[in-house]
Amino acid sequence: MTELSLSIFNTKRLLRCRQLSAVLLAVPFIAAVIRQIFSSSDWSAVGARLCPFGCVLLIGGVLFIQWIMDVRSGLIDGLVNCLGLRRKVVVSRVLCGVTIFAAQMLVFVLILSIRF
Repeated sequence: MTELSLSIFNTKRLLRCRQLSAVLLAVPFIAAVIRQIFSSSDWSAVGARLCPFGCVLLIGGVLFIQWIMDVRSGLIDGLVNCLGLRRKVVVSRVLCGVTIFAAQMLVFVLILSIRF
C-alpha cells in the first residue's frame, strides 16, 4: 500500500508542472493525429508503431531526472530511512511510470479511434 501512495505522490509531482504535462500528452497526440491525417503513408505507420517506445523513453528520462533531483535534495534518503526499504521507493517510481504510460496510450488510442 505504501508503494501505491508514493506512486500517486510522484505522479502528482510530475503532473503539477504544466509544461511537462503538455509534453507528456503532446507526444502521443501528435503521433496519432499525424497517423490519422496521413493514413495511407508508410512513414506515419512507422511513427505510430514507434510512438509507444518514444513515450517509454520520455517517461524514463523524466523519472530519471526526478530521481536525481530527489537524491540531491535528500528526499530519497528520507523516504528510504522512513520506510526502511529502497525497493518500495523504486516500485513506486515504476508504478508512476506505468500510470503515465497508460494515460499516454489511452490518448493515443482515442485519437486513432476517431474517424475524420
